[in-house]
Amino acid sequence: MQPKLQVLSNIIERLKNVTTTGTGRLYGIKHNNTLTIITFNINNDSDDTFNTLSFVSFLPTNVDPCGILYIEENDENIPETFKNHEIVLKYFLNNTNAEWYYNNGELEKFSSIEIINENKFKEQFAYVRIQLGIPLIGENEKILDTLKKINEHISSGKVAFYFPSKNIYLFNNNDDDDVENAQLKELFNVLRTNGGSVHNINAIYANALLQISKREPNNACKHAPVLHQAKYTFDSIEYTFNIDRLVLVNHGITSVELYKALVKSICQYINIVIMFWKSNPYICMDYVIPLEWFYFKPRILGHLLTVPYISGWDDDSMMSCLKQLHTTLALDLTRPYFRRMNSVQFFNDVQNNDVLINPHESIPSITDGKSSIVYGLYSYHHYMQNEFDDNGWGCAYRSLQTIISWYRLQGYTDIPIPSHKEMQKCLVDIGDKPFNFIGSKQWIGSTEVGFILETLLGINIKILCASNGEEVSILASDLAHHFDTQGTPIMIGGGVLAHTILGINYNESSGEVKFLILDPHYCGSEKINTVINKGWCGWKSKDFWRKDSFYNMCLPQRPIYITSLYLKQNLMLRVFTV
Repeated sequence: MQPKLQVLSNIIERLKNVTTTGTGRLYGIKHNNTLTIITFNINNDSDDTFNTLSFVSFLPTNVDPCGILYIEENDENIPETFKNHEIVLKYFLNNTNAEWYYNNGELEKFSSIEIINENKFKEQFAYVRIQLGIPLIGENEKILDTLKKINEHISSGKVAFYFPSKNIYLFNNNDDDDVENAQLKELFNVLRTNGGSVHNINAIYANALLQISKREPNNACKHAPVLHQAKYTFDSIEYTFNIDRLVLVNHGITSVELYKALVKSICQYINIVIMFWKSNPYICMDYVIPLEWFYFKPRILGHLLTVPYISGWDDDSMMSCLKQLHTTLALDLTRPYFRRMNSVQFFNDVQNNDVLINPHESIPSITDGKSSIVYGLYSYHHYMQNEFDDNGWGCAYRSLQTIISWYRLQGYTDIPIPSHKEMQKCLVDIGDKPFNFIGSKQWIGSTEVGFILETLLGINIKILCASNGEEVSILASDLAHHFDTQGTPIMIGGGVLAHTILGINYNESSGEVKFLILDPHYCGSEKINTVINKGWCGWKSKDFWRKDSFYNMCLPQRPIYITSLYLKQNLMLRVFTV
């Protein structure tokens, strides 16, 4: 019987980046009779660093290998060794066509498949995030044995899960029939809550609780306690072993199935750590787990990925492994996707006073005309933030902070957002301003913004000029080209005001031009509803620009980022071989 097959649309788009023949694996999640394929990786014949086992550890639990990817130039026969796999995707480089096959004793072509986008994907699946801190106390030399015992303890069902959002406990054997027989969507209303932007991800939080006592039967024999004391000298360790894992589940999963998935996820994590420890004893010489786990969601992937970093190592030291991850996922090597600054936040980690990320995503899109929008993520910087009063003079500084935040959140830099004083000092250091400029309330314009970007980030910038507000609209095609090719926010200054342009919409039939504006003159708190409803971020007509003002626009360019190989390459290869 032909199974129902769903394919995340991002897979089809990402396959277009593949330029050579080869093979790979498909990964997906099955629920009832429906298989949903969410990602693939390319096999690397030169080494086995990203073999199936290690790549699965990057994916949320429940996303498992489910088929083979076969990439070829022409219509060649599928190799016999592939014909015993459940699913086979045959992809043609010469015309980017894809053929899907399933195993029914022999390979048969699917009569139909369903391509789903991310919104459809969110309607069916939810992420569950498990967090657990386990105190490790024992002898140094026996720490791995301690981890193995903990793993056995958890895998035997001696663990419970608490969901604080709904005050629900999930046990191995639930006494509450309403919980035991319920589906995920009934317990957590996931159809209404599973939203989230690219940067702020919504997940169902679960805290794991280890059982530390035994349930004795009523007729158990009673004995006096016996204490055995042994005195000897040894090196001990006391350390909190933190677990942070993601599980991907269908909304229709039952609580019993959910419990099994959560246990599986924790046990997988402990096994990964044990194998890492065995493979890298020199890194673990202090008997502390030196791994930091970061979550990433590049738009081109459409799903979350977990990448481990070595504590104390900077992004550049990880470069060779990140390059391999780019290659195995068929991602552009000139763009950073997995540097620390690219990592996502979860809604539960966001504080009320945190700077807003991508407020324009809360604005309804324009249906008429063609829109060209800023790519990726930025943070909204405006007057009076961080308890610093720059009302009336700091708008260009705030626009510059927004631009630098874009380079941070895309992973191009990890420098902190500079203060007004630091930006002023930069201009003094390069000889553009006198020393008394530092600490003043003097304005800066597009030219100074460009100088600071070139100095602090080492990037190129372009300047566009308009002699009045009407000419800004004439430059619409140039601005659209910038967003389509570079994707960075634009700072525009005219008269005594500065703004940030996030996008442009051009209606060819009517000739109307609209600008997506982020206004740095806002003085309020980080309330998205106020920002949107009061027009501090929104679409503006050409009349927004003054007809009697001269305008300069600073167009920051996206750097070409090439993942380089470093001296630590051989060391880092072993980090990911788990």
